[in-house]
Amino acid sequence: MKKKGVTTCALLCAAVFGFSAFMKTLDPATFFDSWVEMSLASGSLAYWGVWSVISLEWVLACALCFPGWRRAAAWILLVMILGFSFILFQQELHGTSVPCTCFGKASTAIEAWLPWPVRNGLLLALLLIVLAGEKSPRHSKLNIESRLKWRLRNNI
Repeated sequence: MKKKGVTTCALLCAAVFGFSAFMKTLDPATFFDSWVEMSLASGSLAYWGVWSVISLEWVLACALCFPGWRRAAAWILLVMILGFSFILFQQELHGTSVPCTCFGKASTAIEAWLPWPVRNGLLLALLLIVLAGEKSPRHSKLNIESRLKWRLRNNI
């Protein structure tokens, strides 16, 4: 996979998740209300859950900008997207459709032209491209060379 394409996908994901975290930071009440409506948590547990997700999105959006952290960030975001997609799918399956508040109050405008299954599918595809393009740290050339040099130095 071309390195520029992987970097572009990673930066695009970073922008989307950064925007999502920014909008939720501006109005956490909307995200909190959807957690309570979906029966994910209530009271102080929902409060801490909401702020944990928002904080995690900020950290992971920043991590996607650094090549050394991209793979780990992409895996965590992949799990988050799949988890929230499963929850939203279950809500629609049981007829208690709760609007996706991934982008705070901007979600209603975004949902009008890009429904959550399509949006999450696109994000999943971008994250899979990042995962396919980033090498695992234990298989990187630098790590193998440093191990070999260490073994030669120590006669192992």
